[in-house]
Amino acid sequence: MRSWNRLGMAALVALFLAGDARADGVDIVPYLTRVGGGGSVFRVVASVILLMLVNYALNFLVVGWPALRYGTAGRGLVARGLVWFTILGQVADRLGAILAGLAAGLVSELPAFRGEGGWVIPLLAFNFIFSGLAVAVLSLWFLRRRWGVPRLPRFAVAAIAGVITNPAWMLLYLFFWSW
Repeated sequence: MRSWNRLGMAALVALFLAGDARADGVDIVPYLTRVGGGGSVFRVVASVILLMLVNYALNFLVVGWPALRYGTAGRGLVARGLVWFTILGQVADRLGAILAGLAAGLVSELPAFRGEGGWVIPLLAFNFIFSGLAVAVLSLWFLRRRWGVPRLPRFAVAAIAGVITNPAWMLLYLFFWSW
């Protein structure tokens, strides 16, 4: 019960600091360029840590818990693996975002997407697809190689992880909320 209380407190603090959050990342541009002001470096570091803790908790619910249930790995191995999974998930998301930018650039040359802002919808769609695929592939690797999850649950968990833990949800939310 104590761990749930800590998680709840961390989530509340993360919501308090959510002004620094942009999608699943943290806006560090003001600290690198000195443009746009910004708060303290402590606030940015605290935001990153808290957002990663919330991300870890979500990854535990979606990937770790099924890995414990269906796999051969123990709790300690899954817990340590989820730390790396959470960090590498950020890298996978960035890779998906880069591929989405390239694909959206190509699609925006089509006549249906020409004009101002015609690239936005393809970028959001490709970001969701490519980031989801990258997270799903990462999930498959961890579920098979590290945690020994059988084939059928492994693919089901990876597909669910590619959708539920996909950072593009926040981009879609911010896009449609800003209209």
